[in-house]
Amino acid sequence: MRASDRGEGAASYIAVLLLVAVVVAAVAVSGLGGRVSGGIGSAVCQVASGAGCGGGRPAVADAAGPRKAPAQGPGPQEKPDDGNCYDWLDWACGLTDGIRRGTVNAVKDVWDGATFVTCLVHICSHQGFKDNWSGLKNLVTDPVGSGKAIWEESTEPIRDDWTGGHKMRAAGLTVPTILGRVFGSKGLGSLGRLPHGRRVPRLDRKAFVDLTDGVESRVFDGDAATLRGDVGAAEEHLRKAEEDLAKAREAAKDKDLLDEAHRVENAEWYVNRLKSDILLRKALLTVPGGQEATALLVKHRVSIEATHQRDRMVIYQKEHAGLHHPYLKIDNFHGHAGPLSEEQARRIAPLIVAELKDVDEHREFPGQGD
Repeated sequence: MRASDRGEGAASYIAVLLLVAVVVAAVAVSGLGGRVSGGIGSAVCQVASGAGCGGGRPAVADAAGPRKAPAQGPGPQEKPDDGNCYDWLDWACGLTDGIRRGTVNAVKDVWDGATFVTCLVHICSHQGFKDNWSGLKNLVTDPVGSGKAIWEESTEPIRDDWTGGHKMRAAGLTVPTILGRVFGSKGLGSLGRLPHGRRVPRLDRKAFVDLTDGVESRVFDGDAATLRGDVGAAEEHLRKAEEDLAKAREAAKDKDLLDEAHRVENAEWYVNRLKSDILLRKALLTVPGGQEATALLVKHRVSIEATHQRDRMVIYQKEHAGLHHPYLKIDNFHGHAGPLSEEQARRIAPLIVAELKDVDEHREFPGQGD
């Protein structure tokens, strides 16, 4: 049970329990108990599992989750805590708790959904106005993707409770949660947060680490392409790295990945470095002496590192700090200001030509001083 729920008074629970008891008694007298319980189990199973629920038959619904503890568990320590209840009322407490939580969340979500509508007439921030209209556009242009994203986000708490063993609470959550979240902030309101109408899948920690590490690997492949003078291949590696970086940025918004969010900043640093390198090499071809300078870069495998802050804009550096080839230090505030712009690259290109010419004349490239 959550800490925030432990302050609930007994009176509120008793009142709701009495209401539930009346409903249960009426159902029992009418002889519909079996059909109702089977129907609820099947419906919630469909929300939680999405398949294999067997059309509402209780036996098949139970089979949908063989790893979960049965309703009559061997001991209270193995059962999820659905509230401060006697064991024989455990099912009712779970159902009541689900209805209560779902209703509270529904009210909040409908209120937040009203702000979504308000933002459509530009009463809120300009960014909110743009995002919400963009979301409606996505709903029209990609109704399947948008609808799937709304459904997955709306039913997430129900699935979490169901798979976590809180099946009665999941049943209680179902109706108010879906109504509140489809028409509230987690439904229509979430359209304004859908990238191109599709929701980025949630990643676990390992998948997120693999994604950000993959960005860096693509950058290293781009580095290898620039060293051999294949700028076109380097641009392709950069494009793929930027696509994966965009996915990582979106995934990093998940609260469960906050401890790993710094990986996005690191990946951005690598991407910015490669982008600056490519821009400078392309700018070299537009200035006098640029062809000769480019030939020297390729011949001596010189990389361009726009990740430094120095008293001079361009400095030649021999193998150093883990780089097994010479490189040019480019003043760019340690790379944390983002990649160079095309205008900056054009301004720096003549300085690179002069620096490489001077190094060549003084025979400072690897092997020249032997």
